[in-house]
Parts: sequence; structure tokens; C-alpha cells
Amino acid sequence: MDPAANTRFFEPHLTVFYCEHCCDPASLDTAGAGNRCRLVPSCAGDVSGQRIGEAFAEGADGVLVLGCVGRSCREPLGDVDAFRHIHEGTMALHRLGLDPARLRRGWITPREMSRVPALITAYRRCLAALGPRRELCANGPAAYYEHVGTSAQV
Repeated sequence: MDPAANTRFFEPHLTVFYCEHCCDPASLDTAGAGNRCRLVPSCAGDVSGQRIGEAFAEGADGVLVLGCVGRSCREPLGDVDAFRHIHEGTMALHRLGLDPARLRRGWITPREMSRVPALITAYRRCLAALGPRRELCANGPAAYYEHVGTSAQV
């Protein structure tokens, strides 16, 4: 059987963490995010490696973190924390043998909300090209947490 046949009609499961201050949930739904997509309101700075690992453990093929950039962020250093968490998560995915492109961030301001549909569409295409995600590893999400330096809180 052709391996490409299995991914030809693949629609990825997507988890989107979004800032409630710069993203309108109604706009996320109209962006087509609702289909096979879990929307989680959260400051991007609060999206820790553990939360990213949990999203993958719950079946996400990809995780998109949408947050405020620079002075648009209401939390002191929220965008800096988000950048650090995304970087750690990306490195953990790489060490586990998963494509780091399965984790992506998008910095936006409230005035740029119109960009969100294009961001989600582009990310879905990227994930569809990668195909279905294989399991994290034999040890499950605990190994992911080990790679990002956090403990599994089960």
C-alpha cells in the first residue's frame, strides 16, 4: 500500500493556545479552527512545557501558541516566557525524534487579528504535509516532560 495514500486525506488534530487579550475566540472559530481543533485560552507565557506535552499526549498532531508580542502583552515578560517555553518544547520534540515543526508560535497584536485565519491555515497545511504524528515514545508523555525539565503531573 502506498504510504502517501494514508496521508492524502489526513486532517491534523490541532491544539491552539491563544491569548484572550489579543485573539477573539469567535474569529478563531470562523478561521476554521473549530474542526478537529481544541482551543485553549491562555497567556502564551503560561504555556509551559508540561502543557505542550499534555496537548501531544491527548492526541494533537501539532500545537500552535498565539500570543501578544512585546508591549502588547499585558503580562510582564509574558512574551519572553513564551519564547523560552516554545524553544524548550521544540528542542524536546527534536530529541524525541519528532519534527519540531509540530510546535509553532504566532505573535500578534489585537489589530492583527485578521492574520489569524491565514496563520492557522498555513499551519494546518504544514502539519498535513508532515502526516500523522507517531507516538511520543514507549514511555508516553513522561519522556517529553523529562526532555523539557519538568515532572509529569498525572
